[in-house]
Amino acid sequence: MARNDQVTDKSRDLYFEAIALYPGETPAEGWYVLNLDTMRVVKRSNFVVCTKYSERTIRVITEKAQDDYRGYIGVPRHEKDNDRVVDGT
Repeated sequence: MARNDQVTDKSRDLYFEAIALYPGETPAEGWYVLNLDTMRVVKRSNFVVCTKYSERTIRVITEKAQDDYRGYIGVPRHEKDNDRVVDGT
């Protein structure tokens, strides 16, 4: 893992890459973030916002999307699902 100079030594043990998902109910709650090390959603009130995604973040999210997509292949459509955009007709 590359050293992030914006993270103090005291916070080094709590440092992990994450993607912000959505805010909590109150500003004091902070944000719900996806921890890329554990793939678990956790709450954080203090974090450093990066200007762009790291290569690792892009790889992890791409792999997660591919796994999710593979899970949907072969799932039958509901009989009332007549979305013409999806079925290409």
